[in-house]
Amino acid sequence: MALTAPVVPADEHTAQRTLVLRVLLLNVLFWVTGCIVIAGHLWLPRACAHLVAAISARRKVKSDEDDVVKERRRMSSEIVLTLADAGVSRDVIAYAISVTDYPLDIADIEVNIEQGATLKALNATMDAHHEVLDTQVRLERTQNKLLRELERKKARLDRVEAYYRTQLDVANLTIEMRQLQGQHRS
Repeated sequence: MALTAPVVPADEHTAQRTLVLRVLLLNVLFWVTGCIVIAGHLWLPRACAHLVAAISARRKVKSDEDDVVKERRRMSSEIVLTLADAGVSRDVIAYAISVTDYPLDIADIEVNIEQGATLKALNATMDAHHEVLDTQVRLERTQNKLLRELERKKARLDRVEAYYRTQLDVANLTIEMRQLQGQHRS
């Protein structure tokens, strides 16, 4: 407020002193602001880097914890599927899960068993599909091989036919020449 409020000096000496004080105060304010800005340029990036590093470390710890939980669930699912494949009852599977520290409950066990059965059926279907595709590819290869062989035989027959046709033409020409010679002599 002192800088913006009008000051009515009592005399000229007071007016000069007020002006000098204002200029001095503005210089100090400018110098302090410059120091803050310079200091901000020096420490602000470091402070931001430390803040970002702390946030990243927290995220990594949380991610690692999530990875551990996921791995434990996966291992638990493998145990459940192995036991279910072996024909072990659901109660025994539930007990096996309860005595381990893997985070699964009975509902998870039921879901895993159903998913395992579905996965087995899907794998069997996919295997059958792949076998059909392999058989189809083999049949196409055999068909292509037989077609190439048939084309070769057809080309050979065409050459033999052309040869015999040429022989027939030569024989016909020979007969005509003999007839012409016989007519010419007579």
